[in-house]
Parts: sequence; C-alpha cells; structure tokens
Amino acid sequence: MTVDGTDYRLTNLGYGVAATAVTGQEAIDNAEESRPDLILMDINLKGPMDGVEAAERIHKRLDVPIVYLTAQSDEGTLKRAKLTGPFGYLFKPFDERDLHTTIEIALYKNESQIKLQDESDQNVALFEVVRILAQNWSFEEKCKGVLRALTRLSEADLATLRTVYDTGEFLSLVASTGTDDYNRPDLLPIKQNLAGKALEQRQYQVANDYPANPKADPGVVAQGFKSVVCLPVNSGGQILGIVSVMSQKPAHFTPRIVRVLNAIAAGLGNL
Repeated sequence: MTVDGTDYRLTNLGYGVAATAVTGQEAIDNAEESRPDLILMDINLKGPMDGVEAAERIHKRLDVPIVYLTAQSDEGTLKRAKLTGPFGYLFKPFDERDLHTTIEIALYKNESQIKLQDESDQNVALFEVVRILAQNWSFEEKCKGVLRALTRLSEADLATLRTVYDTGEFLSLVASTGTDDYNRPDLLPIKQNLAGKALEQRQYQVANDYPANPKADPGVVAQGFKSVVCLPVNSGGQILGIVSVMSQKPAHFTPRIVRVLNAIAAGLGNL
C-alpha cells in the first residue's frame, strides 16, 4: 500500500499495490480494508492529518510495518515519527534500488519480530492451558478457566463456548465468563451469526467493526459489543465447538491478540 504515488516503481520491482491514498483518513481506511504487508507512508499528506498521525492510528489497529517517505521534515516531526516504531525511512529523491532494499529489510524485520512474538505468545498460551488442565476441576470449571484466560489476556469483556446442538442448526451454550449483565441465549442459529461462519469455514473470524458485519447478531450489538472474534475448537481434525470473545471497544482484536486467543482456544480440544 502506498500514499505517495510510487506505484509504477513498485510494479517494476515485482510488488503488488493493494491501495493508494492521498490523505491520512484514506490511508487508515484502505489499510483496514486491504490489510497490506507493508505501508509506504509519506509524512506530508493532504488534509488535516499528516502521515505520522495516520501511521500512529494504523499501528494501534494493525500489525503492519510502515516505512516513511519524506523530502524534508522538521526535527519535531521526525521525533514524532520515531515514536510510531517505523521499519525504515526513505528520503526523496530515492532510486529503485534504495526502495527495494528498504522494503525487503522492513519485511524481513517484521517477519522476524512476529515469529519471536508468536513464540513468546505460544508459550504464554501453553502455560495457561497446562495450568488449567492440571487442576482437579470439572469439565465445566476447566472450560470457564480457559475462557477467563481468554478474556484476561485480550482485555475483553465476555467469552462463550458453544457446541453444535443435536439438530445441527443451532449452537448451544456450554460455558461463559463475564459479568452477569450480559445476555447469553442458550441457542444461536448457526446460519445467522459469526460463530456459525467460523464453524462453516473451520477458521477464526474477526469483526472489529462488529455492528456493520453482515453476520452480526442484533442481540450482541444491542449489548454494546463492537469487536468480536470467533475461534473453532479443534480436536483431531474435528471441530468440537466455537469460542466467541467480545469487546465493547472498536477495533480491539489485533492480529497478535487473535493469534494468542487461537492458541488458547485450541487447548479446549484437550479437555
């Protein structure tokens, strides 16, 4: 994704351009929609929001490396840019060799960081699951223990575990955690919600603007939830159920949080 018009150079180097933008808000919207592998962000953009502010907002929502492009910037702007954790800078004018080298280094650094973070997160998830499995608890208590770990580590508000009801048309509530203020219907139609989609596609589903999602449950929206992630519980290749984690904060579930939740939810398959 670019915000400065270097599309033809990227194409010459063999990269695909997911989207382009000329304002900060366009950059944010395009990033959320296209989920690019990397963003080339010009510090000086049209409109009231500069590239640094746009990068900061994107960084809070997405784990995507950003490389700044700039002709000249004052010291204060550069200091602000550093705080956003960029993966590189390109000072105009630059040639294709500099562009290619900077992009490849940024992608490599990002991949390495994700790998290290994933290893750390997997260890945390494994510890949580092992600790719960070791307890002399009932099945329901262990399920609730895993759900509590999910909500705590993701700073979410509610987590539920559902399995397929006998008829195959509904998801039945098995366990949940969160305040008693939230309504938790015993049965949910599989075809009409995000959990059913996760079950059907056998992979997690994330809705960080949940009210706008076509699979949004009106009852969940009415309770103020704005971000929802649904994760299949897999055991030996068989999907046993669906874990749903919900937050009242918009754009709450970053890729890193989802990876942690997915690892912990997988532990339910061992209960």
